Amino acid sequence: MKYRLLITLLVALILQAFSTLALAQPDRAQTIRPTAPVAQLPAKNKRFAVVIGIDKYSDAQISALKGAERDAKTMADALVQYAGFPADQVTLLATSEPDARQPRRSTILRRLSNLRGLVPKDGLLLIAFAGHGMERGGKVFLLPTDAISSNDVSLLEDTAISVDRMRELIRATGVKQVMFILDSCRNDPAAGRSDTPNLMTDAYRKAFDFSARNSEVEAFVTLYAATVGQRAYEYDEMRQGYFTWALVEGLKGKAANERGEITLGGLKRYLEDTVPRLVHRDLGADRVQRPFATIEGYKAEDLVLAVTAKPAATAGLPPNFSIYKPPAKPPETKPGNSTAIYDSLQLDPKKPTPTAGNSPSQSLSLKPVSIVLAQRDLSMAMEGKIIEYLSGTATLNQNGKDALKTAARFIKDHPNIVIEVAVHTDNKGNLLANWELSRKRAEACVAYLLEYGIRPERLIAKGYGDSRPIASNDTEVGRAKNRRTELTVVKVNE
Repeated sequence: MKYRLLITLLVALILQAFSTLALAQPDRAQTIRPTAPVAQLPAKNKRFAVVIGIDKYSDAQISALKGAERDAKTMADALVQYAGFPADQVTLLATSEPDARQPRRSTILRRLSNLRGLVPKDGLLLIAFAGHGMERGGKVFLLPTDAISSNDVSLLEDTAISVDRMRELIRATGVKQVMFILDSCRNDPAAGRSDTPNLMTDAYRKAFDFSARNSEVEAFVTLYAATVGQRAYEYDEMRQGYFTWALVEGLKGKAANERGEITLGGLKRYLEDTVPRLVHRDLGADRVQRPFATIEGYKAEDLVLAVTAKPAATAGLPPNFSIYKPPAKPPETKPGNSTAIYDSLQLDPKKPTPTAGNSPSQSLSLKPVSIVLAQRDLSMAMEGKIIEYLSGTATLNQNGKDALKTAARFIKDHPNIVIEVAVHTDNKGNLLANWELSRKRAEACVAYLLEYGIRPERLIAKGYGDSRPIASNDTEVGRAKNRRTELTVVKVNE
């Protein structure tokens, strides 16, 4: 009996010793997160992104989408133009892209695998996905263009992309900051059920959570198009998802604070306010979509995602502009009379942007929702119309004149809007010459619109030269896209 008691006591002492030793050792299986939240993104040359958009699927059993491809393109452009991502470090995989960048399963996995050793560990990796996503058997999958629709989890493992696999590839890079943007719970992927909601589940949300043990990630954020129990809707007029459209608008400046900064916290609030309002307006009170975010390790209110020249008070207005102020007696604008009013159209890019308070002669009382509606209607009116010029000149050709006639009718039918005519060029030729050509073309457009009796204070001429490309200037196709004239509603008067 005594020996048994001694043995029991000895075993207890040994177990206690091992327990103490284990507590004294660091847990090598668990990553220790920094105590201070991350308040700054890595340097621009350390930012990488993979942006995926899929409208069409090879399997006829998977329903097609209408806005995912455009979501991806606008997102990729916004990351480069507004969020400081180098163009050659943003990979766009979409169904309209060349064969090497088709969003097939093998291509997506290979591109993610290739990031290992490319993305620095102290860098940022952003992955944006617009397309079908689904949950089966407690597992979450994103559907590439060559996926096979099935309720068989093993078949999905072979043809779709499991989020678990994506997480493994991301962790293999060792990158410490990760961002996910998901606009994927739209409708049921099964053909014939496109009107059936594909509601986001809690399992779907948790699949993109990097807070679990063994994660090397120190800070991550996942932006979801909808919260659990809801679905994401497509913005038919803009041919995009409401969520991605609003997100890009936020990065452009609509979510900017008084310092012109778009912070993570500010963008989150903008999405939570804007998306439900637009869905309610267009689809009715019974349709609800409220974006949701999971943020860990980031100081959301201090983390600046983008910087814009326009503060929140003038969100939606282009930077460095002033509105033409007519003299006491407006100039006569008879057909063919291109009155020289343009000295009053401020085209100097060095001129600061007027805001409500620093421009005594202008009141910038904005109605963002009204601007959105007016812009939508203008875009629809101008569908298929292209403002063109004789090559190398500021002279409108017949197509350009016909397009501006349509614009003139719209502007006259909407007497409370102010329009910016913005002209862009590619980067071929001399920089200053491009600026001058774009300026003259913008002035030519305004002069033509004035001939239809539109008051000059309702028009703004802006020449941007090659400073705002929307595509690569390395190819003729890209340069053709960059040579463009845009009409934008910038103000709605009372």
